[in-house]
Amino acid sequence: AAGRLQRVARYALPVSGVACIGYGAALAWHGYASEEAQLLARWDRDSQQLNEHRVRWVQSVAPATRAPLFPAHVMAEVHNMDALGPAGVKLQKGQVVQVLAEGTGSEQGFSVVRVAGGEAGIYPKQYLRLE
Repeated sequence: AAGRLQRVARYALPVSGVACIGYGAALAWHGYASEEAQLLARWDRDSQQLNEHRVRWVQSVAPATRAPLFPAHVMAEVHNMDALGPAGVKLQKGQVVQVLAEGTGSEQGFSVVRVAGGEAGIYPKQYLRLE
């Protein structure tokens, strides 16, 4: 009986200790992962709200009957259109656009522009030059 007790103490105790540590690590990782998942979900939600806000802004100022504020030349192209989202318009360097509105507040870096074909969207102000 003493030999069995020694074997149990020799093998079972370290194995159970490792199992406890592993279980604790799994719980800690789950807590971390869920916080990360919450953060990613919040980013997705915020991004969607921003995109919806920008689309509404473009729709409110882009009717075909609206007179433009001024014409502008496109000085640079936006290479990452994902940064502009669904409200963005893809333009080419040298293209002439009509500026319909200047952004304010959180949109102060953008203008709503309309191209000759009638398509409208947001574009970074820094990439435009007054004609």
